Amino acid sequence: MGKLSHRVCYGVSISFGYATVGIVGSAGRFEYTASGTSINMAARLCDVATHIEILISAQAWAVIESVVEAVSQGEVEMNGIREKVEVFAVVSE
Repeated sequence: MGKLSHRVCYGVSISFGYATVGIVGSAGRFEYTASGTSINMAARLCDVATHIEILISAQAWAVIESVVEAVSQGEVEMNGIREKVEVFAVVSE
């Protein structure tokens, strides 16, 4: 890499479940947003994910386990979620 090059790395997360989506705000200022436990879980998984890592919730793993390979990373405490959550790292497609 040259002097002005930057390496871009990011972690990705996928959660599965119900969410509430819609416009929030007032007539003068509003935005489209999503909220709910699955949205919070995805955000917390992103916080935990390292670069080039895809973390998924146990609920997401239950839905896609026949399609991808993943390895349990154990149970993790997450802000805003009462109980520890089992996290899986996707290792192949």
